[in-house]
Amino acid sequence: RQLTPQPSCRDIEPPASPGCIVIGVSTVVEFRGSFRLMEGDGDRLRRTGKGTWYDRCGELAMTEHNNPRCETCARGGNCGLDCTLSRLVCPGCGATA
Repeated sequence: RQLTPQPSCRDIEPPASPGCIVIGVSTVVEFRGSFRLMEGDGDRLRRTGKGTWYDRCGELAMTEHNNPRCETCARGGNCGLDCTLSRLVCPGCGATA
């Protein structure tokens, strides 16, 4: 599969707010190397999204999803993690995980 960039607040129509400041509270859900998966608290509590991966330099990560789903997700549940994620790449600094 191809690496796909994560959406940024610049891609949301209408923009989240001027200056690309995200309104709301986010939580780090998972760490992989220098990357962190951030998810809005409302989405995390409702388990409606998989969040957005960022590198420690602040860049949005490009993701590749080639791993099989975990047992919970394969049975139709939601493990709450990005279990199919196989690779992360930072387009800014070149870091990988």
